[in-house]
Amino acid sequence: NQRQEAPRVPKRPFSPPSFPARRKRRGRRRHTQPANLQDTPIKRKDLTMKAVVTRVNSASVSIDGAVHGKIGKGFLILLGVGPDDTPALCRKLAEKVLGLRVFRDENDKMNRSLADVGGSVLVVSQFTLYGDVSHGRRPSFIGAAKPDLAIPLYERFMAHCRERGFDVQHGEFGADMQVYSQNDGPVTILFDTEE
Repeated sequence: NQRQEAPRVPKRPFSPPSFPARRKRRGRRRHTQPANLQDTPIKRKDLTMKAVVTRVNSASVSIDGAVHGKIGKGFLILLGVGPDDTPALCRKLAEKVLGLRVFRDENDKMNRSLADVGGSVLVVSQFTLYGDVSHGRRPSFIGAAKPDLAIPLYERFMAHCRERGFDVQHGEFGADMQVYSQNDGPVTILFDTEE
C-alpha cells in the first residue's frame, strides 16, 4: 500500500501587523527647559535709585577709626544708585526725601519736616541696597550702577540737599565705613525713583 501525502497548503504572503494610525499633533512640540538663572532678566524697577531714610537724634560715619561725618537731629540716608538713574530722577528723589514730614509736632504727631526742626542729613553710599538673593544665599549686586555713573549722582544728590539750605555730612563712596546712629522712634522710610 502506498502512503498518501497530505495536500500542501499554499503559504500566505507575510503582511505586517496593522496598528491604529497616530494622530498628528498640531503645532510643534514644546520642550520645557529649566531657565538659566544667570540669564533671568532683572526687573527695571529694581534698577532705580533707592534711599533708606531713618529719623535720628544723632548719627555719624567713621573711616579708619576717624569720624568723617556727624549730625544731630535729622536724617540718616543710605543711598543707592541704579544704572537707569538720571540727574532729573536724582533731583526728584532728593525733593521727596527733604519734604518728608515725620518729625513730631506739639501734638506729638508726625507733621514736621526736616526744615521745620532745623535738621541735618548724613548721606552714606550703599550699593548693597541692590543685593539680589532670589537665586541663592550669596547676594548678587549686578543691579547697582557702576562707579562712573553712581559717584556723580551721589554727589549731585548731596548738592541738591545743600541747595535747599541743609547741612550735609557724608561718608566716602566705596570706602569701608562704620555707621552709628541713635534712631528716633524708630522711623524708617524706603524711597525709590519709581515711586
